[in-house]
Amino acid sequence: MSSLILIGVDMDRVNAIFRKLENKGTQNEAMKKALNMTAKQARDRLAAEAQKNYVIKKVSFRKEMKIKSATTATLTARIVSSGSPNDIVNFKVSPATVRTGNNRPKIVRGKVLKSGSLKPLQKGGIKAFLVRFSNGHKAVAQRAGRKRLPTKTLLSPSVPIMLGSSKRVIGVVQPHIEQDLKKNLRNFISKAMEG
Repeated sequence: MSSLILIGVDMDRVNAIFRKLENKGTQNEAMKKALNMTAKQARDRLAAEAQKNYVIKKVSFRKEMKIKSATTATLTARIVSSGSPNDIVNFKVSPATVRTGNNRPKIVRGKVLKSGSLKPLQKGGIKAFLVRFSNGHKAVAQRAGRKRLPTKTLLSPSVPIMLGSSKRVIGVVQPHIEQDLKKNLRNFISKAMEG
């Protein structure tokens, strides 16, 4: 699973500003610098917003996003995030430790969003449980039916899905990214005109 975040700019306005620059190489250099600076700012903004909304542990959103920088030949900067769904145990679950026998809880609860509450993890009357597998991996699992086996590990959103959430992350950050791009473009064009 991967997510691609695209940010646009009004090229008519940019071209009007660029006409003031005589050298096309200078134009492309200014645009490249503005795009790359904006991509770095966007990555930081996206990571901060995602961290504000999700209770995931062990994930650095910033590290999960790679920037493909713009060049003077290709005036496009991209932020790419890829990854698989996360185990729900990587978010907030209660109890957080594996318990057996009489200490076993009646129900395991979990939440993905900081704004949400812990919800019972069960489907069709089949309750989820916290387990540590023989390889040491801890997970929240659920039986496929009434029989003991097979079981499945419960999963939650991948990093690209969380970052791409228009309601919680990208939709909140996108207006700021557009403003950053305009500001960076003005700054780099001003420097090019001075130099």
